[in-house]
Amino acid sequence: MKKWLCVGIFGLSILSTSLLAPARAAEYITNGGFEETDWSLNGGTPTSHHYVYKNGTISGEVDGWTYTPNTTTTDYGFGTDVATTTSLVPFVAEGDYALFMQREGQVAQSINLTSGNYYTLTFKYNARNYQTTLNTKVGSMAVFNKQYNRTDGGYQTYTVTFRADSGSTALTFANTQSSATDNTVLLDAVSLQDASVDNPWTVPDSTSLWVSDATSNVNADKTYTHTLNFGNAASSTTTLNNVSFAGVTSASSSTDLYSVSAVSTYGTDSNLRSSFGDSNPGSQAMATFIYNASNITLKDLLPGQEYTTTFYLAKFGDSLRPGTITAPDGTTIAFDASNFTTDGTTPVGGLVTWTGVASADGTLSFNIANTAADTLHIYGISNEIVAGQTADKSRTSLLLATGFGGTNGTGNNGKYMIDTTADICNFLTPEGESNKWGMRGVFHEGGTGYYNVIENGALRTKANSGSTMAIDKSVLAGEWIEMSMDFKMNTIETDNNSANARGIGLGFYSEDVGGLTQEVGIGFNGVIVDPSGRLYFYDNLDGTYSVSDLIAYEGGEFNKDDWYTLSLLLAFDEDGESATLVDVSLSGSSADYSSLAGSLFDTTDLLGLLSSSAYSWNYYGLIDNLEVKYYTPEPASWALLLLALAGGVYMRRGVSRKRTLAR
Repeated sequence: MKKWLCVGIFGLSILSTSLLAPARAAEYITNGGFEETDWSLNGGTPTSHHYVYKNGTISGEVDGWTYTPNTTTTDYGFGTDVATTTSLVPFVAEGDYALFMQREGQVAQSINLTSGNYYTLTFKYNARNYQTTLNTKVGSMAVFNKQYNRTDGGYQTYTVTFRADSGSTALTFANTQSSATDNTVLLDAVSLQDASVDNPWTVPDSTSLWVSDATSNVNADKTYTHTLNFGNAASSTTTLNNVSFAGVTSASSSTDLYSVSAVSTYGTDSNLRSSFGDSNPGSQAMATFIYNASNITLKDLLPGQEYTTTFYLAKFGDSLRPGTITAPDGTTIAFDASNFTTDGTTPVGGLVTWTGVASADGTLSFNIANTAADTLHIYGISNEIVAGQTADKSRTSLLLATGFGGTNGTGNNGKYMIDTTADICNFLTPEGESNKWGMRGVFHEGGTGYYNVIENGALRTKANSGSTMAIDKSVLAGEWIEMSMDFKMNTIETDNNSANARGIGLGFYSEDVGGLTQEVGIGFNGVIVDPSGRLYFYDNLDGTYSVSDLIAYEGGEFNKDDWYTLSLLLAFDEDGESATLVDVSLSGSSADYSSLAGSLFDTTDLLGLLSSSAYSWNYYGLIDNLEVKYYTPEPASWALLLLALAGGVYMRRGVSRKRTLAR
């Protein structure tokens, strides 16, 4: 049996390696590392610094690349070389050679793409000594245009994604710096590949332009966090398809909801308004803009939640208006707003979108650059919550996350948890709906008024108070779930009577048990850390408690004034009614918690946070950064669960209990 199992696993490994390994991305560049140079032209040989062209003399050619020197400039050189100068280390980014362009000139390579497809260009750049300027184009669209000096720390890497407007085109790198000093451009490791399948950006083509209210993609049925209209003629509110866009009339401003930094604003774009026509009043009202923005940051978002951000752009005049936008995930999109036209002349709009998750500080920050001499215009921006944020639809597989207090923990101090609004403490159901927290224990809603409150961006939870949030068990069914929270014991005290659930806990509460105004541990089922750092499993769903052995904190001193992280890994059955504890960890502790593996959680409709003390209600702890998210089991996790099953260590009032695994 063991031999068969080994063979089966080996065969499965081969199968998964051959069928599931990602396909190697196609490379569209020849000699992107500049390792191949032919020195045979005109009987030439490598000269000093390996010039293939110097002051009109051609000594060779770089495979795959053509070069066009500026013949009006003397002391001009172009070629490939190793580190022949001590003034710059390293001269080469990777391999044995890099390309250099001394003085003004350009190198280019013909590339064959598929029109409408997305591609990602990556290259490394530096300067040999003094200030230089590198301009990079795909066809006529500039995707990089930067003036820079030598970086002694090494080459810089630039990556940009673009949508191909034609099949056959050219990739061009140009040194455009006019200077009498050494303005040599260094270039290496050029790569052009198909964009990844999860490319977060979209750019409009000729069939998806913004030409009317109906094609603006603005819909009142969507849930927006931000809708902004830029420009100094913007009214306080602009309405597009029954969605209000707040007017931003300053080029540089900052509020609690957003910040923007731009050169200036522009009033009514009369040509764009005329193009939209009076039958599209919402789009007409949006036809004002800021130009040459460097940053737009959206604030007060839920960390980890997935959003789609839309930039409203348009053709303006006859100039090329290429630009780039870099998102919080580090990806950059290149586009040319001058292409937003249906007939080559008439200006219309274009929508550039990005889909991704908010940063840990609850923001989305976009850096913007124009890559040509003419200005880049942004007419508006919207940010919508991506619906259906479940494991198969959200990149972070996020079920719940709350920092208790909003962006950076500010703006909500002193707010009662019982009154906290959903945008502060938010649970996401599959439909994207949200629910408020409720209370459990002596200080429940309608009780004496001693509620939990927000303090410096954390939940200050008073002793003998439980906080609950309604959940949808269907999103847990058959899943592996990771639950974690940060906590500080603070002033919570205990008389070592674990029967009354002393400490701070994470688990579930029952709605069908009495005595809730007397003891917060009644009806709780989960893992608790006591004020000494001891960890244990506690079960009192039906009013009859069962407590595991207390496992001491090891590997250092447990400090009640320090923050710790408690993490649980649960495997839920196929109906979501119960879950097996697979693993548990407490930050800083090296204790063996494996004896708790196999403990059985009975899932209820209430996620629970417990805070309990044997002393006065006035004692309290702190809880922050609660997360409940999907988890993909690793072999080690399966091994832990199987070990627990084999040992029969289910905790349920001291009685072992069998169950059927969902997977």
